[in-house]
Amino acid sequence: MSRARLLVAASLGACVEQGPVLSLDPIDAGAAGPVGVEPQLVDRISANDVHTCALSAGTAFCWGDNSYGELGLPLDVTSSGPVALPGSDWENIVTGVTFSCALEQTGVVQCWGDNRRGQLGQGHRDPSDHPVVVPLPAAATQLTSGFKHSCALLENSELWCWGDGNEGQIGRGDFYAGADARETDAISPELVALPVTAEAGSAPWSFVDAGEGHTCALRADGSLWCWGRNSQRQLGRPSGEGQVRQPVRVGSDRDWQSIDAGENYTCALKADRSLWCWGFNMGLLSMSGNPFGVDVPQLDIPTRLDDGPWAALSTNMFHSCLLDDAAQLWCWGRNHEGALGVENPEGTGLVQPRTLVATGVALVSTGTYTTCTVGLDGVARCAGKNDRGQLGGYDAGRSRFVDVALPAPAMAPSPPVAE
Repeated sequence: MSRARLLVAASLGACVEQGPVLSLDPIDAGAAGPVGVEPQLVDRISANDVHTCALSAGTAFCWGDNSYGELGLPLDVTSSGPVALPGSDWENIVTGVTFSCALEQTGVVQCWGDNRRGQLGQGHRDPSDHPVVVPLPAAATQLTSGFKHSCALLENSELWCWGDGNEGQIGRGDFYAGADARETDAISPELVALPVTAEAGSAPWSFVDAGEGHTCALRADGSLWCWGRNSQRQLGRPSGEGQVRQPVRVGSDRDWQSIDAGENYTCALKADRSLWCWGFNMGLLSMSGNPFGVDVPQLDIPTRLDDGPWAALSTNMFHSCLLDDAAQLWCWGRNHEGALGVENPEGTGLVQPRTLVATGVALVSTGTYTTCTVGLDGVARCAGKNDRGQLGGYDAGRSRFVDVALPAPAMAPSPPVAE
């Protein structure tokens, strides 16, 4: 969820009936930022609930809330503006609700922040205000974080997860402990093993994405697998299983291309780059959000919602965004806080169906109440709620995308390096 997605090229597809496409005066992603500040070029960005992180030329920056050390700063230090972390060889960065993780170019994973559910994978539950190495058996090639758990795909195609396991989202195949949910946590990384079934086959894992209480992954044969909470059918299984604590196949299709797990729903792109979603259409009944962009309360199985062709996808809790081949950003769902980067239409705070909100966009990452992008010009921009400094150096929320000014790495304050 809320992971940055690269704009890529591929082929085309077909769609389910949907309302008209809207355009609410989208901004050009080359809009000017704060006066007198020269933005640094950004390679990756990850928005979540109360903080945001980004990479620029191998240097990691975070900003927003630091209640649990998720910015990599001592707990008594706060910063609404981006601050740099130690090191200059980071390749990717992801954010959980109150923690952060990053992948080094060497394949080493490090995490920092909240550790009450084992989010740091250290074999204990003590928090850390600086990056600590996650003990994995091989170099990682991909990293994802959900609300309180993370997963890494290794160079040997093994999949390992750690953190909150209350809903079965770490895929260990255990039984729910009942009285104390913490008994199901993986405080150290654990191997995600497929059940021994004929449909499992021998194809290796190729992609993984962590949501709130569930996780989904692709295998090299194009099959889709999910596990964890299924109370709103976010696993794409029409059965009444409230939880599935080990990977299960979603349908029989073998043409899935990418997957993005939200809170109580999941969306994915197929090889023809059509959009498919399933699960709970969060907030539709209360008009607080509509991440599917269609008026249905729930979709029990993967359902084709739009032809595309779409290049990238990002979901979180109340809204979703898509990128097309023309670097145009389309979003829909909750906009009460301005998270979609457009003024609220007619004061409703709800945007549907899909709406063109920005142009010149290369990457997008959706947070709970924010959306952040990286433009084709390499500048990071965010919109939405800013009660914890999520937008990066601003004093209030913004309903239009604003530049995030990263300090020059040599000038940026750095937290103490772990001994």
